Order: sequence, then structure tokens, then C-alpha cells
Amino acid sequence: MSEQRIARAAILTRIEAECKRQEAKWGIQNHPDGTNAEEWRIACRRAKRHCDKAAEEKKLTWKHILEEEVCEAFAEVAPAALIEELIQCAAVIVSWIAAIERRYKVPVTPENSTIDGEDAHEEWAQVNVPAATVVTREDGSAYLRVPHRTDDTYHRLRCKEAGYVPKLIDGIWHWVKA
Repeated sequence: MSEQRIARAAILTRIEAECKRQEAKWGIQNHPDGTNAEEWRIACRRAKRHCDKAAEEKKLTWKHILEEEVCEAFAEVAPAALIEELIQCAAVIVSWIAAIERRYKVPVTPENSTIDGEDAHEEWAQVNVPAATVVTREDGSAYLRVPHRTDDTYHRLRCKEAGYVPKLIDGIWHWVKA
């Protein structure tokens, strides 16, 4: 499975957890759609123009893309078409989240980590990363305290790049920009 698909699967897992949290809090929701207002058709045309202009000027942002998709959904009345527009919104949101995570998180891997100051490659197979704990120093830097798999010793796993700290996200350790 590609890294992109794994990232999307992790995001969708978190979205499912949020849906369950909302359902537990509010119950199953059955509100009217509230779409098809003339104001949204006007907003949709305006958002499309802004998105096209930003793309032409090489200044396109995720906000432009999502705004256009949301406006298209809000302007829709036919249930099947509305569902398709909402799926497009969801896809843009998931892609945006993945882009943010790529920009600000680096998964803990042998290539970007050192164990006790040495490259992590040789000992990586012996390190039990899920059992790691974060140790934060007074200067704000942090490292993972990792138990060695074959004995009772510990290693310090650090990011090779300055300014990153470890953070556990959905059961996977990442180096996150501090």
C-alpha cells in the first residue's frame, strides 16, 4: 500500500472516530439539507472565479479549492448530485489534511533518526518503538526513550533535524515540528 493511501486511511480512521463521538453526544442526526438557495449559486460562481484566478496566478490554496466545492454543494438540490458534491468536499478535506501532515510531520524512521547519536539503521530492528516514552529536556528538545528488544537497556532516539519533537498520533510515532 502506498504511503499516500496509508495516510488517507489514518485520516479516515480519525474521521470515523469523530463521527462516533458526535453520534454518542447528539444521537443520529436527520436535519434538512438547507441547500439550493440563490445566494449559494451566486457564491458558487464567485468562488469558481476566485479559484480559477488563483490557479492562473499560481496562488491556488486549499481554501480556494474547498470553498468552491462547498459552494457547489450548498447550491445543489438533487439528492444524488448533492451527495456527489459532498463526497468531493470530503475528498478535498482529506487531501488537505494529508498535505498538512506531510508538511509538518515526519514519521519516525531509521532514515531520519539516530539512536544514542549513531545512525539508526543497524539497530532499528531491535528497537521497540511503540513502547517508547517521550523525554522532554529543559531546553524544549525531546527524544524517545526506547526499550531495547533483547535486554533491559534503553536507547535515546532523536530526530536528525533540529526543531522536531516526538508525538504519538494514532499509535504511530512522528517527528513533529516544534
